[in-house]
Amino acid sequence: MARARQVVLAAAILASVIITIGSLTEGELFGWARAPLLMPIVVVFTLLSRPLPGARVLVPLLAAQVFSWFGDIALASEGDYFVLGVAMFLLAQVSYIVTFLGIKGQHLLRLKPVVIVPYLVYYVGILALVLPKAGELALPLVVYGTTLTAMAVFAMDAWPRVPPSAARMLLIGSILFVTSDSLIALTKFDIVPDNGFVSAILIGTYCVAQILLAMGVLGAVRSVAAASSPTN
Repeated sequence: MARARQVVLAAAILASVIITIGSLTEGELFGWARAPLLMPIVVVFTLLSRPLPGARVLVPLLAAQVFSWFGDIALASEGDYFVLGVAMFLLAQVSYIVTFLGIKGQHLLRLKPVVIVPYLVYYVGILALVLPKAGELALPLVVYGTTLTAMAVFAMDAWPRVPPSAARMLLIGSILFVTSDSLIALTKFDIVPDNGFVSAILIGTYCVAQILLAMGVLGAVRSVAAASSPTN
């Protein structure tokens, strides 16, 4: 089972590279490889994990991954499915929040509430750039942006209750997710040019984020299981 997980993880990394190259070359290479290719692989990676997380973590984690996949499909489809894609990713972010809160232990926000400040400053800055051009999409973007920021904050909040390697994965993965979605908004409203280089950063950070979030949560669960197992 461990070898199968390694193979699937390698497939997820390879898919991420191919998708990113496709975006960088604007479809000249691997034009068939789009964002929806990734998440089914990440779901399989999650299901192959041993030990599997309990339902309070596994169910929302899988929900986050599936909703992300639906969002990928909506945003990659022909036609104007931007709002549908945002709605799917909103559900994904809520599911990720529930996942992080399902990990038992201390909360960094209770120990050091000030750590939330950089997230709030960044969020306000992005809103200041995007809202003047958002028009009727302003409200959905505020709702989604607030939820996205909360996801990143709660990923950071898990720091004291997960092992250091998992904590770093959750922190970096959540920040990369925010980076990717920020670029979606900035390119959508012509604040940043939508070219191959920007698209590669956008999709590359997203792919790495999804993989790291899955690995971080599963790593935390394995650590708890190892700590609680009887030793001879």
